[in-house]
Amino acid sequence: MKSIIQIEGFEKTEFIAIIKSIFEEVIEEQSEQSKPKFASVQELSKLLNISEMTVYNYIKKGIIPARKIGRQYRLDVSEIEEYLKEYKSLKYKRNL
Repeated sequence: MKSIIQIEGFEKTEFIAIIKSIFEEVIEEQSEQSKPKFASVQELSKLLNISEMTVYNYIKKGIIPARKIGRQYRLDVSEIEEYLKEYKSLKYKRNL
């Protein structure tokens, strides 16, 4: 038994292209979310507007979580964002 779906206003190739682009967008979003995004010390210092030495000191003290790959540190951006949110909420609570 065959089912026939009729959509007016689109040709078959146009409809297939639309569906294909939607699937590609969904797959791309899922793959981006699953990948951890890492930044270097230099990138993080520019992002936070602090010196590279300060970033290294924070890593050494354990304030900023980091992974050492070879001779370089890599920092998980999502972990840094979570830490900053927590820090801002603590700072707000202290001022009350």
